Amino acid sequence: MDLRIKIGNLTFQNPIWVASGTFGYAQEFNDFLDLNTLGAIVTKTITLQPCSGNSPPRLHEAAAGLIDAIGLQNPGIDAYLTKYLPFLKTLTPHCICSIAGNTPDDYGLLAKKLSMDSFFKIIEVNLSCPNLDKNSVIPAQSASLTFDILTQIRHHFSGLMIAKLAPNVTDLTEIARAAQRAGAHALTIANSYPALAIDALHQQFLLGHRTGGLSGPAIKPLTQKLVWEVAKQVNLPIIGVGGIQSGLDVAEYLLCGAIAVQLGTINLTEPSAYARISREFSQYLTDKQLTLALLQQYPKK
Repeated sequence: MDLRIKIGNLTFQNPIWVASGTFGYAQEFNDFLDLNTLGAIVTKTITLQPCSGNSPPRLHEAAAGLIDAIGLQNPGIDAYLTKYLPFLKTLTPHCICSIAGNTPDDYGLLAKKLSMDSFFKIIEVNLSCPNLDKNSVIPAQSASLTFDILTQIRHHFSGLMIAKLAPNVTDLTEIARAAQRAGAHALTIANSYPALAIDALHQQFLLGHRTGGLSGPAIKPLTQKLVWEVAKQVNLPIIGVGGIQSGLDVAEYLLCGAIAVQLGTINLTEPSAYARISREFSQYLTDKQLTLALLQQYPKK
């Protein structure tokens, strides 16, 4: 079965990817599945300088998902290039570097560093982390800031640029259009949803950062609505992410208008889930006598 998809001038071997922040730098999952079967790998978000993240506790299981407040913990771009890049270069799937910064110039500098190595053909621009410092601005909540950051990146990076957007905005299509004007080749919809965990029995917060981001099955119908709305109004490929637990979930996102999906929280609870979900999706297509192309042609109106 041909599951290849194309975004820009790049071909991906299938539409099921793994999401940033849930798959480390890929090597951590080497014992759980064949990494060369992945559609694409989005590595954990990298910043210019090392970041220690938020104070613990940083994870809390919700009724139908996970609230995390990691806070972009990472070793910084230089350590990423020296420590993790050699292993990533041994893999077959496209490896996508997720980047984040405090200013448009930060994003530009990160893109410039990545552009120096021809291995980096794709950047995912994290504009939407929901659990940063309370004084931090989430770029994807501003159409103008989204435009400025992506424009700055385009000055330095000629490869594929994917903008990862935030779900908690009044009109996501406005932000998506700004990303398109700035030269984004695709959109990732969406990041986790701002959330809070509190313990009434002991009258205290359950996360050191107080608030975090909700992911997992609870957000799937919310995110699918966003994918569907943006797909109708913005002419960019969409990668849907949020709550995928099965092959049927993958099909749902594609029927909403996504061209690909990313597996997130399920990687933490079931490290080998990718193989199972891929089999289930292929079996769905077989049972329904559908090709991937036919599935994606279904009307989304």
